[in-house]
Amino acid sequence: MEVQERLRVALLQRNIISGSVEANYRGFEAMLAELPEGVDLVLLPEMFTTGFNPATLRQTEPHMGPTVQWMLAIAAERQILLCGTIPATEGDRLYNRFYFAWPDGKVDWYDKRHLFALAGEERHFTPGHQQKVFTYLGWRICPQVCYDIRFPEWSRNFGQYDLLLYPASFPAARDFSWTTLMAARAIENQAYTAGCNRTGLDDAGLSYRGSSQIIAPSGRIIGQLGANATGLVLGDCSMDYLQEHRARYPFLRDANRFTLQG
Repeated sequence: MEVQERLRVALLQRNIISGSVEANYRGFEAMLAELPEGVDLVLLPEMFTTGFNPATLRQTEPHMGPTVQWMLAIAAERQILLCGTIPATEGDRLYNRFYFAWPDGKVDWYDKRHLFALAGEERHFTPGHQQKVFTYLGWRICPQVCYDIRFPEWSRNFGQYDLLLYPASFPAARDFSWTTLMAARAIENQAYTAGCNRTGLDDAGLSYRGSSQIIAPSGRIIGQLGANATGLVLGDCSMDYLQEHRARYPFLRDANRFTLQG
């Protein structure tokens, strides 16, 4: 597959109105209407239709339900890969499911592996068990979700991906951890890393300040948005730079090999 040298990534940082799916659609649609030309991939925050509060979550959807159809329509119209998580049911199980809506109508997904026990997420959701990598425009993309970022073994890169994505609902009280962990995941995995966090207050009274970023494999920030701001974060990821960086600093070849269990 031919690799597109530059992948332009956009993160949409904004407040999420708790439990109001239609209002959240409209808010993100307004931001999507302002996308500049040439954007290839758009990442939305975790639980972008409802907000993240498992104790009061009611707006679940069936797998491939209305939000996925909404995402597909936008992906086709804008010719982008549109990504974000929603509470999706399949059978009798509920997942924090990270959907990838492709411009050609295809859909892929990843289920959040590490459920946030401090908020009771594990009492409502089923954890995923499969690491995944999707290829778009020749770029190999590894999906993760929020709390997954605290477990470096789950994202360990043995050369299988180029871009790591984190939609998140990381509270303001742990903002330093969020930004530090994003940089660490980029550096240790020698991969571009993009994290899209929400802003505002949720219905549990928790505050979120965003701090969404796109980080180069060296740890250099190539796109960011200030605290509590609403807007786009844009970053151009270069395959030439990625390959040059890995060739100059071949740290991945020295990584310990291991098998994950549980």
